[in-house]
Amino acid sequence: STRDWSSDVCSSDLGTWFMGGQSVWRTKDNGGTPEQLAPCNEVSGTVEDSSTCGDFVRVGTALSDDPSNYIAALARSASDSETLWIGMRQGQLYLSRNAAADDSDVAYASLTNSALPGRFISGIAVDPADANHAYVSFSGYSAYTPDTPGHVFDARVNAATGALSLTDISANIGDQPVTGIAFDSATGDLFAATDFGVLRLPSGTSSWVDAGSGLPRTSTFARSEEHTSELQSRVDISYAVFCLKK
Repeated sequence: STRDWSSDVCSSDLGTWFMGGQSVWRTKDNGGTPEQLAPCNEVSGTVEDSSTCGDFVRVGTALSDDPSNYIAALARSASDSETLWIGMRQGQLYLSRNAAADDSDVAYASLTNSALPGRFISGIAVDPADANHAYVSFSGYSAYTPDTPGHVFDARVNAATGALSLTDISANIGDQPVTGIAFDSATGDLFAATDFGVLRLPSGTSSWVDAGSGLPRTSTFARSEEHTSELQSRVDISYAVFCLKK
């Protein structure tokens, strides 16, 4: 048998990574030695139960006692190593305010809002300038959750009360799965990976447009940002990599 992992984030601390199953796991030295990492299967994301994948340690208490409801997304802001956003397969959101604390001291608070869709959280992009502000994407179809529609939300947590406010910014995306989200802090643009390509929400606008020309209409499962004088962002589509130029 195997254990499933989610490794959506490399944190702002050099060498520190978070991974998720039903709990949050952490390493502070890039996963450990080559010998410790040998049992890890980087293709399937699984590891045999009889083995140990790296030197990851569980931090805090488990967030789920249901094997089918595991952590699907994790993210921290580059400006705040303590605040960790966590998204679950069944749509729950959690926040830790002390993610850099000792293993057993890390605590989590549930973020609740009646507008949260009960669907797979496919990505979280935290504002580098404000750890209380993030963009959250949801996979699946609103038709399955008609009372809580939406695919991309602007999420803000009140630092004093812990209350979560949500603004649905899905706009003209349509009822299609959004499989990932990325925020370009240099331009303020937001990028959404979907089952039919990549979309961009230009800063200050309310309508999504194609992220660039020449991109195939195909499922997109990951995206990342890297800035140079010419490179705006990198989009990974299946096994191909496409660069969007300014």
